[in-house]
Amino acid sequence: MFNTNRSRSFYQRGRGRGQSNYSNRGPATPPSNIPVRELTEGLHPAPFRVLHVPARVQTGAASGDDVEFKNVQYVGSYNWIEGTGTGSTIIVPGSPPQWTEKPTPYDVPADRGEVFVDQNGFRVPSATLLPLMVAVDQHAEDQGKTFDWSFIDIVTDRNGLRKLMRWIRGGTDVRDFRIDLQLAGKTVLLNRWEKQTKEQMSGYTYGFNFEKANTKHRGVCEKSTGHHRIVKYEFGGIKMVVRFEVDACLQKPSTGRHKSKILPHSSSSADDALDSITAGLANTTISSSSTTSRIVPAGDRKLIVDKGGEVIPQDSVIELGTISQRRLTSGQLDWEEKLPQLLLSQTPLHYLGVHERGRFMEVQKRQVSSSELQGVKRRIDPVIKQLKSALEDIKRMVTQHGERARLSLVCRNGRLEVFERQSGDSCLPAEYLEKYVGSDS
Repeated sequence: MFNTNRSRSFYQRGRGRGQSNYSNRGPATPPSNIPVRELTEGLHPAPFRVLHVPARVQTGAASGDDVEFKNVQYVGSYNWIEGTGTGSTIIVPGSPPQWTEKPTPYDVPADRGEVFVDQNGFRVPSATLLPLMVAVDQHAEDQGKTFDWSFIDIVTDRNGLRKLMRWIRGGTDVRDFRIDLQLAGKTVLLNRWEKQTKEQMSGYTYGFNFEKANTKHRGVCEKSTGHHRIVKYEFGGIKMVVRFEVDACLQKPSTGRHKSKILPHSSSSADDALDSITAGLANTTISSSSTTSRIVPAGDRKLIVDKGGEVIPQDSVIELGTISQRRLTSGQLDWEEKLPQLLLSQTPLHYLGVHERGRFMEVQKRQVSSSELQGVKRRIDPVIKQLKSALEDIKRMVTQHGERARLSLVCRNGRLEVFERQSGDSCLPAEYLEKYVGSDS
């Protein structure tokens, strides 16, 4: 943690390859060397406020008030690299593994062993947003620019937005979670918090090994343990920076057949902006070696930042999932749960491996622009609008409490409460907090 002179703490359930299997998970357990934390660890005993699900408002042409994702831009990316030593290494911009188009049928072993729930929380637990900021700043610097953090309303992981959407939807999808909050300038930082940052797979799912069988890292990213991508967009007027993990990308940058319009909720201006960015990034070449650019202190650890890799156009990003033939046939593929993962990161492509006990017979490929998923999108539009209202409520609350406040959202049994943290430690080093203070602040 960081004790800064501007302010006086932060960190659910993990990303999706395990969860995206659309199948019954066995009881995954934490590795013996990874402690399991209590949801209320480090919090004052009693909550001081309860947040309620915003009222549901119908969307559509009649309402004239639909929520859109506008001006979508890639702003940074990085790969975590497995290594030794006292620091954790990221390669910026890095690159995701490429989809290899493996012919079906083929067999994949069940997922076993340790996997990350939250790799950022595992490697830099005192500053999970630090690699995000480092990658974005580096990308801007490479373009001869400076990223204006003071312009942003909310910085978050996609994971936190999905948790809030499940809370809004209610029902059996709601899982207990915690999100730590901090105000920096006028920006609200949503810090991911997990009970454990790694878990032991139970052997009941196939998602991780499906990904391994169908993708391949190249060049300096061959030892990568995960690729994270950061996008900026306006969400119903809220200026967002969102980080998410990427499963795969197309082997070659697309040139026209996957125009950026396949992203729903995007206005034509957003499509034009994204097309322009994609055209520019498509010419970026891959680096066969990396160079150490600097070391960034991260509490009691250090973040080693190397430069290398390849920027991938947004329209080449793929989300992977798996499902058993039995569950698919019985209608247990819940797109109302899955589609928000694609929308909140503006990921345009979804590849679904269909298997029987690990024997994959087909891979179903979908674009978010398809009539099937557009129909799902229309059904969940009211929930997306509720998410926008919830984020506005959270931002208003955090802003009212000021930069010295350390607040946490805790959801238990569908009830979302606000706690104060006992520690005044900051979620970022002082020099990075200062980036959120604009000249007019």
